Amino acid sequence: INTSGNQTYNSAIRVHGGQTVTTNIYSVRTLFDNVKNVYLTPQIYDTGLTEDTQVRSFESSNGNITFNGTVKAHNNDSTKKISLRIDANEVTINQNIGGSISEIVAPSLYQSNKFGLDKGYFFNLTINEQKPNGKININADAVTAGNQKYGSAVIIGDNGNNGFTRTLISLDPSITFDSTIDDSVVGIHTLVTKSILDSSVSGISPNPFILFKDEIGSNKKLLSLQAEVVVRDIDGSQGRAGTLFIQESVYTRGDQNYTAESAVLGNGSPDQVMSLSSDNGNVNFNLSPPGTNGGVYVAGLNLNLLDDTPNGSLSGLSNRQGSNTLNVLDYKRPNPSAGLNDSINFLTNINRMMASNSTNIGIDELLVGSVNIGDIEDESDKLKCDSNNDVNCSLSL
Repeated sequence: INTSGNQTYNSAIRVHGGQTVTTNIYSVRTLFDNVKNVYLTPQIYDTGLTEDTQVRSFESSNGNITFNGTVKAHNNDSTKKISLRIDANEVTINQNIGGSISEIVAPSLYQSNKFGLDKGYFFNLTINEQKPNGKININADAVTAGNQKYGSAVIIGDNGNNGFTRTLISLDPSITFDSTIDDSVVGIHTLVTKSILDSSVSGISPNPFILFKDEIGSNKKLLSLQAEVVVRDIDGSQGRAGTLFIQESVYTRGDQNYTAESAVLGNGSPDQVMSLSSDNGNVNFNLSPPGTNGGVYVAGLNLNLLDDTPNGSLSGLSNRQGSNTLNVLDYKRPNPSAGLNDSINFLTNINRMMASNSTNIGIDELLVGSVNIGDIEDESDKLKCDSNNDVNCSLSL
């Protein structure tokens, strides 16, 4: 369906098979450097293998596309491999794509139910790959049998009655974010991403991965972030697998939890400075011990990683791999929960208090307050103190 203007779907949709498209299969590999006697940084690569998938597209050249009902494949299976592609200036997902998380079957039944109990999971889901300057509002969950790719800025929200946690699951398996990820309201929503390889899958399956290419929470912080790259065994247990790529800084109010066999930090640029920031939580990496693939790697020759956890800790990065340098720097900024004395963070603190405490003030109601920015000083005056580190410091203009 192609339009120049808006598309709005207010009821449930079943998508039948579309145009057959041949796509390349990507995986992750870790090579060994016999000269340096170390494992090289894991990399995503084209396996040279291909797969045919039936792609159905919803496209708007100059408008927005909104789904107010569920969006599912129609009787999908390993022969059809129905995939969904959406491209618009702004894409809004207000109900689940593919189905609910509860529909994921047990490992013993997975081979015959890979596309869900009602065969509603899409194979691949691609949103705004052709619209990198667009926006994607994710207000519901998505489960796919194959890959997920989000090509433009992502905003994490809710539809008003489905809670504050959004879960994205790929079952065969990779999830890629090409652009930024932010909360719709500062510090309210949690994003859970899972790339799950099933050990019962016959034949050769690519190694799973999750790739965050751009900053997370730099505009509006998430409440928390959870990213898992795992393998699911026949008994239902899960183990670490594949690789997690985090190329830019991550900012949350609460915890960040990362689980994978290996993690690659940084975008490969020399002397990159990158921050893992949590206002009131911990940043934890649950990685496999160093071995054929396990551990933490650095993409560039040297990465300066800022540990910005004033009320928590950064852990799990001791099992270093590769020959590139990782400098973990303790960056302890002022306590963000100190209250409203810091006039610079006045609005942020108001939002934080409204989110964490009972109040009769509606989140959309107008707030009126006064802010004292301190004394006006001559430009040539010497800065008396550092307003970034001292909440009692006058702000110089």
